[in-house]
Amino acid sequence: MAGLALIIIGSVAAAKLTPYSSAADVHFNGVGVFIIVIGIVIFLISFFGCLGAYKENYCLLITVSYLQSYSIGTCGGFRLVLKMNSPVVGDDDDDDDDGRR
Repeated sequence: MAGLALIIIGSVAAAKLTPYSSAADVHFNGVGVFIIVIGIVIFLISFFGCLGAYKENYCLLITVSYLQSYSIGTCGGFRLVLKMNSPVVGDDDDDDDDGRR
């Protein structure tokens, strides 16, 4: 259901922002398309999970397990890259506060 909700939200966002992109000479459709793509991926993973559980198909359940593990690993890796490249995000090692919190 979350995948379908994201597809609908992305479609509405893309439809509502299209008139503004032509007037402002800036393309806002990327946000809507990104939300739609994320919704499709979530919907497909959940559909494969439901179908594998219903049919009791080992191959589908392993595929869903792999896809979930891969998506969690990708998000963690993306967060790690952001943290390594930005000293502002999550910087708790300040020595400028003289021990006061």
